[in-house]
Amino acid sequence: MNISDIRQVYLFSGIGLVILLLGVINYVNLVTAKALKKAKEIGLRKVVGAGRKQLIAFELLESICFAFLSMIMAFAITERLLNSFNQLIDKQISLHYWSREFLLFVPVFGIFLGLLAGLYPSFYISRFKPLSLIGEGSGLVKKSLVRKTLASLQFIIAGIMICVTVIMHSQMSYLRNKSLGFEKNLLVNIEMYQDIKDRSSSFKNQVSGIAGIASATITHWEYVGYTSTFRYIEKFDREAKESRNTPYVETTILAADNDLLTTMGVKILYSKPGFSLEAMDSTQIIISELFASKAGWGNDALGRYVYNYDEERHEVVAVIEDFHSTTLKEELQPTIIEKAQAWGDENLLIRLESEDHIEALDEVAKLYEQQLDRPFEYQFVNDEIDFYYRKEAAQVKLFNTFSGLAIFLSLLGLLAMTFYSVEQRRKEVSIRKVLGASVQRLILMLNKEYSILVLLAFLIASPIAYYAMQGWLEEFKYRISLSPLIFIGAFLGFLALSWLVTIAQSLKVSRENPADVLRDE
Repeated sequence: MNISDIRQVYLFSGIGLVILLLGVINYVNLVTAKALKKAKEIGLRKVVGAGRKQLIAFELLESICFAFLSMIMAFAITERLLNSFNQLIDKQISLHYWSREFLLFVPVFGIFLGLLAGLYPSFYISRFKPLSLIGEGSGLVKKSLVRKTLASLQFIIAGIMICVTVIMHSQMSYLRNKSLGFEKNLLVNIEMYQDIKDRSSSFKNQVSGIAGIASATITHWEYVGYTSTFRYIEKFDREAKESRNTPYVETTILAADNDLLTTMGVKILYSKPGFSLEAMDSTQIIISELFASKAGWGNDALGRYVYNYDEERHEVVAVIEDFHSTTLKEELQPTIIEKAQAWGDENLLIRLESEDHIEALDEVAKLYEQQLDRPFEYQFVNDEIDFYYRKEAAQVKLFNTFSGLAIFLSLLGLLAMTFYSVEQRRKEVSIRKVLGASVQRLILMLNKEYSILVLLAFLIASPIAYYAMQGWLEEFKYRISLSPLIFIGAFLGFLALSWLVTIAQSLKVSRENPADVLRDE
């Protein structure tokens, strides 16, 4: 396992623990909220002789049972989902019933998790006096600081997860949509071999005549397929080699035939009068805009000379728009295109006329297998590009899952808080309603506190997510800028979801008949 792999393990283990923490917080909030309904039951238990230790033991046992059953169900669900997870991360992880992990991890962790989740509720519920419990449970509602703190922690975690996911989605969308300087869609790469090299031009011409093929070119270019070399902008002086007095540009050299620019969809910015690839000879070259910039020529590159190590010179006859031959994780390289036969293995690049002409590849396959006597293999260039971002794509899918869980658990905790709060404030709401408060005003009153908590949570979560994602974004030389709109959008989205969760309970209380609520007063 390499360093990046172990970092992935640490990262997602940490996220898993955070999700588990959210579940524990939810259990605490739900149990303490439910304590209002159980107040009289707990008071009667104390009246008939139940001691505090017995009540604590009962609550802890209930918590452990829930946790233990949850661990068994989680193990079963994980075992079912493991194949999909392995495909996503390209690993071979296995889980088996009655294995050491099942027999040891499930019961031990179930007991530990049950104790962790049940400690606060058990001590919280058992410490009140019987009379206060039998009354209206007023002893349970004096302080809500702990619940607010736990809910705020949930919102902060959910906020971080949401912001991170939005940033990752934005970066992946940027990678998919950023112009690479050539048309990647409908471009197909077919590997050629040495045994067809002397017939490659003839083969290309036959392919070009197939219906549905827009154009084809023979080249050694392939995405992330070659390395850089040097070209000099002044005649190379062998004796001054060590002193490096000769200016040079590190560049990639691309061999081309007549149809390269058309097939790849590379734009010519400017050229000499009457320029065409067909008319080019071995003493002429095409350079990219970045090469001209690094050479210090600006827009005055035409007619300049570029020198090889062996002192051969090549005249610049055209300047093309820059295009990426490597991933956006790497810096854009200057490019030189020569009119020469490709060295090493060649590739056939073909451009389909449209997505409706995929069947044209069947005709190409027939020609290919007839002439090479080997199975036909091809790759869409946009699929090759996506392949180099598969790790990031897998991370985004996992974060989608984790963020979904974090949002769900946070909203569940908010539902528990809403239930607790509206039960506590039913009489206050009824009195306000008698005094003329509208339903809309009452709903706003009941939800204002939670909206403030969500706002404060995102004010804390946003800078944490911002700095946490800087390292991830630094893997890309070309990346999005983190605009405040990303964090504002994430906040507004979560706020809207939180209102959807709380509005039903608030509306129910706001519409209650005050006479029914206040008849005992």
